[in-house]
Amino acid sequence: MRDRGGESLLGTLRRDTDLLEERPGAPVLGAERDHHPFLERGSVTSVSRMRVVVRPEVSVPAPAARALLDQSEVLIPAITYLLPSTTQGVTGVAWGRPDLRPATVMVLTGPALTPRRVRNFSTTLTTGTYFGMRGSMPPSSHRTTCGHPAGPTLTARYPRISVVRECDRRSGHMLSSQRNKLLCETGPGTPMGELLRRYWQPIAGVSEFERQDAKAVRIMGEDLVLYRDGDGNYGLVDRHCPHRRADLAYGYTEDRGLRCNYHGWLFDHSGACLHQPFEETRHPEGTFKDKVRIKAYPVAAKAGLLWAYLGPQPAPLLPDWDRFYSRGYKQIAISEIPCNWFQCQENSIDPVHFEWLHSNWSMVLRGQDGPRAPTHTRLGFDEFDYGFVYRRVRADTTEDDELWTTGRVCLWPNCLYVGHFEWRVPIDDTSTLSVGWFIDELPGDAPFEQRRIPCWHAPVRDEKTGRWIDTHVMNQDYIAWVGQGAIADRTLEHLGESDRGVIMLRKRMFEEMEAVAAGRDPLGTIRDPALNDRVYLPIVGGLNRAAPGAGPQPFVFLAGQPDEVRSELEQAWQQCAVASGAS
Repeated sequence: MRDRGGESLLGTLRRDTDLLEERPGAPVLGAERDHHPFLERGSVTSVSRMRVVVRPEVSVPAPAARALLDQSEVLIPAITYLLPSTTQGVTGVAWGRPDLRPATVMVLTGPALTPRRVRNFSTTLTTGTYFGMRGSMPPSSHRTTCGHPAGPTLTARYPRISVVRECDRRSGHMLSSQRNKLLCETGPGTPMGELLRRYWQPIAGVSEFERQDAKAVRIMGEDLVLYRDGDGNYGLVDRHCPHRRADLAYGYTEDRGLRCNYHGWLFDHSGACLHQPFEETRHPEGTFKDKVRIKAYPVAAKAGLLWAYLGPQPAPLLPDWDRFYSRGYKQIAISEIPCNWFQCQENSIDPVHFEWLHSNWSMVLRGQDGPRAPTHTRLGFDEFDYGFVYRRVRADTTEDDELWTTGRVCLWPNCLYVGHFEWRVPIDDTSTLSVGWFIDELPGDAPFEQRRIPCWHAPVRDEKTGRWIDTHVMNQDYIAWVGQGAIADRTLEHLGESDRGVIMLRKRMFEEMEAVAAGRDPLGTIRDPALNDRVYLPIVGGLNRAAPGAGPQPFVFLAGQPDEVRSELEQAWQQCAVASGAS
């Protein structure tokens, strides 16, 4: 059997052997690789420069095989299929990269093995994952039968080895537990942690430091202290003093940095040790302090937020989004959510949940029996330089509506942008910092300058009942996210048509993790200052809009808005209304 370029399949296996991913329990590839029993009998096999995965015997009931290849869609990793010859069946091999999904694969069919490009291959095959694994076939109760709308079936038999379940969009598109871990773990040295560390992350509000000089923060599993010194510099350093590991969250700031309250060692925002009181008293000529540094990360202020960069130097530019400059009253709200960041971000590319979670369920909570929300009839997903745009048509809209022509943005890598921003910053693998940046349009067009952008912390539980708050849009999101568990078990899910955006997001995450591992800049990083001036993001309704109505609208996104913030908004509204002659 030969591939598209004429190279034998076994030759390809030999060529790529030194690049294969080792699998626990798999024998070492050696002389036997040219006589692999599964290959001789006919197998489902995946081959790429990254890995080889052998799937044991597959039978294709005749005359369904050719119809099956012709009619469905590849939404599983592009697996190589060696279909056993039968009188009425088809023999062939489908080539593709198993790390990319969805994919178009090459299928070699028929006695002459003529190459042809095939889309639409559907299977819900449950598959083994070890190359070279030997073992007896399981009883018939361990067989998996995979249906197809047109009637044909695939029956897969597999030995007693570890299983990765990959399914198509009709019956679920489940991840293996190993790939799920890749998406969720963000600590230092993890693939996702290394990816997210290539971006500036919002971690606090500037206005928080009107009332304090230092605060403990935990970001992607790292315990740190964020502070503002007397010279106005922001610092982000290890929470523990390198002298005797005292907690620097209880240190105090001076003009040049943060001083430990235990023995007085002083550190600046770059991590340099500036003063060791007793050591310098005893040894004025000493240089011990020059040999001591504390872990430190850059911090920058923009749009009322404090941003941290935890990755390698040189750091990319902090994105200068155009929305930051819109005229309006701005505020920042922060919540801590007890679940993994990625189930929060998947919500950013899930349009249909608006219909149910925020519309229909809200009506139920209010005791309303009226007509339910318009149903979604069409979804579209497109990738652009800074993430994805999702589009929708509902029963009450057409393709001429901005919800389709403009769409909304799943902002890479961990944000939703719908006129306001919602970042999902990992605290650790089981908790997330939700950082929301909001703007209320104001009446008229007279200039409006906001002296400060207030930052407040939003509650997630009702203090009286202990239940999750369900009265506001993002609080409802939190309920959906936390309900999936501290870390969602994606091996148990069954994705459908509405989840195409989620599948795209996961695929891109895996690709960008590989890009970082290969030493490349990932998606959306900006290094050219000429490209970082009021960077455009699509927005329904336009960037600058005059507010309608007789006054500011209630804040619908999060519960717990402070009275002082609401009062500031009302004052800004009245100021602009008077200036425009509207009041």
